[in-house]
Amino acid sequence: MKKGRQSVLLAVFAAVALTVSFLWLNPESGREKRSLIVFSAAGLLKPMDELAARFESEHEVKVILNYGGSGELLGKLALERSADVFVPADQKYMADATGRGWIAESTVVPLVSHVPAIAVVRGNPQGISSLSDLSRAGLAVAMGDPDACAIGKITKALLAKNGISGVDGNIKVIAPTVNQLLLYIAAGKADAAVIWEDLVAWGETSESISVVRIPEEQNIVSKITAAVVSHCAGREDAEAFVKFLASEEACDIWRKWGFKR
Repeated sequence: MKKGRQSVLLAVFAAVALTVSFLWLNPESGREKRSLIVFSAAGLLKPMDELAARFESEHEVKVILNYGGSGELLGKLALERSADVFVPADQKYMADATGRGWIAESTVVPLVSHVPAIAVVRGNPQGISSLSDLSRAGLAVAMGDPDACAIGKITKALLAKNGISGVDGNIKVIAPTVNQLLLYIAAGKADAAVIWEDLVAWGETSESISVVRIPEEQNIVSKITAAVVSHCAGREDAEAFVKFLASEEACDIWRKWGFKR
């Protein structure tokens, strides 16, 4: 009986010794990986997924990406205190967040540009060639929600800038994110929608849509920025991630997905 107890004790001591030895040799293994919560516009999904994975591979940080329309994310910043980094699809949302004290202004960094374009069903069967065609009778238009996503707000601004009216009567669906607009066109549920041109690089829908580019003088280009949220818990990690998004290494990934510097 005594020998049995000694054997058990020896086994326990051996297990403890192995654990201590392992942790001493591998100190990071005993710690929970730090995490970083990023509020990102849904139209940045492809590059942000890749950028987050690259950052994780180079740092001991888990990047948690929360996607949504920029307006929706701005609202979440007001209600929640969970985000560490904010990456909206247009600088207006960053300016709004900064003005309300939700963003550390000194950390705002310019990244890339979003260029609006008109997405149409593959082959453009309706012969859409310009923004003014969106008001043509009988056309089915999908539009981003101006209160929820940047592309919706930009679409309204584009129509106003170019003096185009009569589009409202053609709007068949209003979507909370630009990603959903792309799917409506790809599925043939709408004839046209204003989207971000860079989304054409997304393989899932590229064979189902065609793109009509908007002349530069008629267009409104959005500037994408990133910044650290004021109440961020892990400031050092958040600043490192924002800096990485603007780095030359990240630039290659942005370009891969159709974004312009």
